[in-house]
Amino acid sequence: MAFELSRFQFWLTSVLGAYIDVDRAYGAQCWDLHAHFANFFGLPVVNTTGGTGRWAGYAGTMYRDYPQTPAIKASYIQVPPTEAAKPGDQAIWGDSFWYYPATHVAVVIEDRGYDYIRCASQNSSESRWDNPFPGQSSGPVLDQWLPKQGLLGYLRPVESLVLQGQIITPEEDTLSADEVRQINDHTTLMLNQIALDGQLGGRTRGGMADVADKVADVWTWLRGGESGKRLAGPIPAMLASIQGQNAGLLEAVKQLAAKPGSPVDLSAVEQAAKAGAASALADLQATATTTVTLSQEG
Repeated sequence: MAFELSRFQFWLTSVLGAYIDVDRAYGAQCWDLHAHFANFFGLPVVNTTGGTGRWAGYAGTMYRDYPQTPAIKASYIQVPPTEAAKPGDQAIWGDSFWYYPATHVAVVIEDRGYDYIRCASQNSSESRWDNPFPGQSSGPVLDQWLPKQGLLGYLRPVESLVLQGQIITPEEDTLSADEVRQINDHTTLMLNQIALDGQLGGRTRGGMADVADKVADVWTWLRGGESGKRLAGPIPAMLASIQGQNAGLLEAVKQLAAKPGSPVDLSAVEQAAKAGAASALADLQATATTTVTLSQEG
């Protein structure tokens, strides 16, 4: 899994106001928020460096001793404090400024170029009545503007951050073999229940079976055919087609549920499918989405 800005807001909303203690030690420390972030996005956790040296066991060692492992080097870039921060950066302070007497780490929300940076930060505010770790840590995760003074720099997730509203068109788009099989198996099961001859109401092969054939063609395309690859360009049309087919299937199911055994109004099914496809395609064209390139497996 990689860091995605489109999921960052969800993560942020889920942690604000919470007391996060990942390692079950010393209460809700600032490092615990970083660990929660890394676990959420499938990134390696950058641990603090122990021992007896300066900042031993504190957040400042996360930046000072980078890269601690090959996995960390592959997943984060060390960015100096003079560069503008980006959402998701792990901002790390030393102890040269009184506000951070024991170093600190927080997750950047935004940087407007001021002397303060907006972060999701834990253990950087006064303790409250609801603190479950009194005497060990102070305030919960808050949306705070923290002074940049004393900032060592940032550890930035290597995965590119895609702004919601920006469209990226990869040269190729692939699904893993397991993902294709899961989607195909589920769709085939549902289609078989309503489209095969004689299963519902004794219907003969007709419009619904034709829909099943068309969906099968979609999965053949998704598998990549003989070449194992496919161009990304047709993806919006293919997604809209699938949405249209789902709308047609839903219309057929509604008819059968209302009048079991009765013939299906294929014209109504066709109209529902066309309307569903048109609506889905309009949404795809009107709404900018984040496109992720997945690697082919098997």
